[in-house]
Amino acid sequence: MVNNVWPSVYNCLIPPVDKNGQPHGWNIQAYNPSLNEELLEKYGIESDKCTLFSENFRPTFPQFIITSYLVGGILGTTAFNGIFYVIYRLEHPLIEQFKIEKDVPWPWKQNPNTPKGA
Repeated sequence: MVNNVWPSVYNCLIPPVDKNGQPHGWNIQAYNPSLNEELLEKYGIESDKCTLFSENFRPTFPQFIITSYLVGGILGTTAFNGIFYVIYRLEHPLIEQFKIEKDVPWPWKQNPNTPKGA
C-alpha cells in the first residue's frame, strides 16, 4: 500500500531549498507552476499530477513529514482512546461478560478519590 501512496504524495511536495540552493526554513512557499519543468528535471517530481493539495500550495518534505506525524499521532491517539472510552462507558453485556471481577464495580464507579487498598 505504501508503494501506491508515496508517488502521489511525492508529486505534491517541493524540495526544502530554492533554485539557488538556499533553505526555505519553515516559511510556507507559494507554489510557482512555471517551476514544473525544473522540479521534474532535478528531482523527478511531476507536480502537475498533484491532487492532494490546492494548485498554489506545496509543502517541503520536512514540513509534510513533521506535520503528518504530529497530526496523525494526536488524532490517532485521541481516536483510539475515544473508542475504548465509549466501549467501557456503555457497559454493554458483550464486554461485561469478560470482566474478571464480575461482582466488583468498575474503578470509576467506586470512590475515585480513595486509593486502592485504602
